[in-house]
Amino acid sequence: MDPEKAVMAFSKGNLVYVFNFNEFADADNFFLPVNTTGEGEYRMVFSTDREEFGGFNRADETKTFKTFENPGRGVGFVLTVPSLCALVYEKSA
Repeated sequence: MDPEKAVMAFSKGNLVYVFNFNEFADADNFFLPVNTTGEGEYRMVFSTDREEFGGFNRADETKTFKTFENPGRGVGFVLTVPSLCALVYEKSA
């Protein structure tokens, strides 16, 4: 949880769920730790920001994220989480 940016994340299995509860600001350059799911590549498999859900398609669903070691924070990747949005990332096999 990042209370300053109003972002919460958790993992289950090989999925990582990210929520931005801030109604005014995107969480830009947000480091998402994935220590529980591990190193590798992640791709978005769901976004509430899709037009079909009333969103604005601000999340790039074609991008793949490769993890890196961030000293003091562990393994993760950097992304932008649009305001009032939930994203789900899947670790590639």
